[in-house]
Amino acid sequence: MMVAWADEQLTTNLVETMDTKLLNLSIMAETILTPYKTAILANGQMSNIERTSALAQLQVDFDLFQALSERKWMDLDLDDRSLAELESRIAQAIESLVRAGITDRDISRLSELQSGRAKAVMTIVTALTLNEIRSFNVAEANRNLEAEARQAQRVIRNGFHLQDYVNKYRERIQLAMQKMGYENSRKPLPKDFAAGKSCASALGSSN
Repeated sequence: MMVAWADEQLTTNLVETMDTKLLNLSIMAETILTPYKTAILANGQMSNIERTSALAQLQVDFDLFQALSERKWMDLDLDDRSLAELESRIAQAIESLVRAGITDRDISRLSELQSGRAKAVMTIVTALTLNEIRSFNVAEANRNLEAEARQAQRVIRNGFHLQDYVNKYRERIQLAMQKMGYENSRKPLPKDFAAGKSCASALGSSN
């Protein structure tokens, strides 16, 4: 149980560090946009309604750019045609930001932040995948654990809130397990999955 506790804790530390990085990247993006929002607020040639509308449109344009960028690395069902369409929509979103006055330099910085977000998400997925495989292997090696030991394992897992992250990135974790040679079809989330079972055991993975 102490080994399980240590492994879960190490995974939690890494995942939460990357989650914090995602938050920091969002703050950095907001920092880049702040001067443009300030310029809109300080524009004396615009009415209050026009300033409010311009601020809202800038935020909508950026949110769309970020959502499309995120879909590029999170959507598992993109074929070549869908990816090309997505790239075109991202380009259109960038054009909207340019029309709003965002400089090419800041567009480049915003794009780099999206790459940073993708890397952080992939680190989270890899850490969770390895932890799921470890949990499955431990369960297989300890089929006859007493009920108290199994309950302790669930308490540790739920206490560190790892299951919340597993649920969030479930399809990405399944794909990573497939690439590692684990049999794992992308099935719907089982009812008892959120109750604390590992992704691997809940989905019937095997090595």
